[in-house]
Amino acid sequence: VALRGVDPGHARHTGQLVHYLLADNSKVGGGADVAAGGDAFFNGGTAFDLKTGLKLGAAGAQVAVADGVLYSLHAGTLRSLDLTGAKVEIEEVIDRKALTVKKKPKWVIAETGSAKLAKAETFIKAGSRLYVGTTVGEVSAVELPLPADGKAAPTASWRAEVSGRPAHLLAADGRLFVVTLEGHVHCFGPGKVETKVHELPAPPAEGPGAGGEVAR
Repeated sequence: VALRGVDPGHARHTGQLVHYLLADNSKVGGGADVAAGGDAFFNGGTAFDLKTGLKLGAAGAQVAVADGVLYSLHAGTLRSLDLTGAKVEIEEVIDRKALTVKKKPKWVIAETGSAKLAKAETFIKAGSRLYVGTTVGEVSAVELPLPADGKAAPTASWRAEVSGRPAHLLAADGRLFVVTLEGHVHCFGPGKVETKVHELPAPPAEGPGAGGEVAR
């Protein structure tokens, strides 16, 4: 169940509750998408400390974690960040209402590359590429690593159009699956083949005993 705040953390082997900071994290995180890497986990565009559940900082609207690298997508910009060198520093913050000084964790992570991709909305990491879906019904394969200077355009080795707006991507068995908001499911694979279109069967006609009449 996706909560408005970040979900609670449980020990994998025992199921014991480790942390549930509902009050602290009530305005951050949330949603069903969760990823973990290094000493952090990511939910709702925010990074959290894996052991304590405390908020560390912004992570991007969508993320993917692989081989010690955090890939993030936010506002049309793809970024790669070094998880292996990430660390948490403690900084002092003045609470002007309570007139006290609070200690707050700060996440320090180095960016290794970035690239702007117009209208990018969703992505996954598979093999040596990032597969990106855009709001204009297109999917593309972006080669890694991303440009280190953040100025060069990303290298797209493949592009294809889909019917609708990509919402979720999945890579499995050497194929790329694209699910659109309109309900289409596209499958791409290696080589050139004839495209097959599978229509959903028509729903059965309603009749007596099939819900068409009100039971008395």
